[in-house]
Amino acid sequence: KEKNQSLDSWDVWTQLKSLVNYHPSISVQLEITPDLPNKQILDRWIGEPIKSVIIPKSVFVSSLPSKKSAQVPILSEKHSEFIVRLMEFPKIHYIIEGTASCGNCSEYLNYIHQLHSDFINVSDQDNFEQAYVDYLQSPLQPLKDNLESQTYEVFEKDPVK
Repeated sequence: KEKNQSLDSWDVWTQLKSLVNYHPSISVQLEITPDLPNKQILDRWIGEPIKSVIIPKSVFVSSLPSKKSAQVPILSEKHSEFIVRLMEFPKIHYIIEGTASCGNCSEYLNYIHQLHSDFINVSDQDNFEQAYVDYLQSPLQPLKDNLESQTYEVFEKDPVK
């Protein structure tokens, strides 16, 4: 049944998109559940314009305490892998949801920051290309058009050309 709910929610989303004629300003907000659906369903959502992700505090589990540190909230391996996959899209916002009576609430945010710093290695090339990701651009015509030197620099840095 849970699998059908996940598929149904994606179907509802695609119907909504078609009703608004696939307007580019419409986006989706995902809420992470304790039981994530299978990879195929998650892949369908990754292909959508995700604006934000809600991570309820109830999804976090406590790490095993060591002699040097106390228990801290972490995500399961499956949840962590999905969040890391989402971090490839830097414009997604992450919202930690729950009551404020959690003790040290900043630990949840620190964990998400730690995931980001551990698993996402942004190269200079990735930083440079970030402004151009997911935008359809007209091809450069360096012999036909008089291009600015900055445009030539972009052209020269492109590994595919």
